[in-house]
Amino acid sequence: MEAFSLESTLTMTSSFSNVFRRSSSCYINIALLVLFAVTVTSGERGRHSWEAPGCHLVGHTRTVSIPGCVPFEVTTNACRGFCVSYAIPSPPQTLAFNPNFLITSRAECCGFVDTHDVNVWVACVDGYQQKTFKSARSCACSICRRE
Repeated sequence: MEAFSLESTLTMTSSFSNVFRRSSSCYINIALLVLFAVTVTSGERGRHSWEAPGCHLVGHTRTVSIPGCVPFEVTTNACRGFCVSYAIPSPPQTLAFNPNFLITSRAECCGFVDTHDVNVWVACVDGYQQKTFKSARSCACSICRRE
């Protein structure tokens, strides 16, 4: 039976450790590559920017009909997307303050932050008229409210 010296044992241990480091590094690289591929392909599921979470500025074209004028198309910006909404059982401190407040909820809606005017000249029976339409300049998620 062949005896191993301490030096040869340390050399083998070091070699095994290097191989393990290289192979674990390889596995990490493969895992990162797979994660990247999944992220890229899952992003392709939504063809539009507004399909991603958040509130996004998008173009919106519509046909406008005004009595006595020729129908026309106008393009303005709109806000579209998905914002945070949830409902949870109320925490004890809320129930202590108001025992009837069983559910705590929060709802955020996608909406205009700032606007600008889009002016359009329209052919009407009594001549051209300028019509003004509001268009979103920026959008954000904020607490839903009735207007």
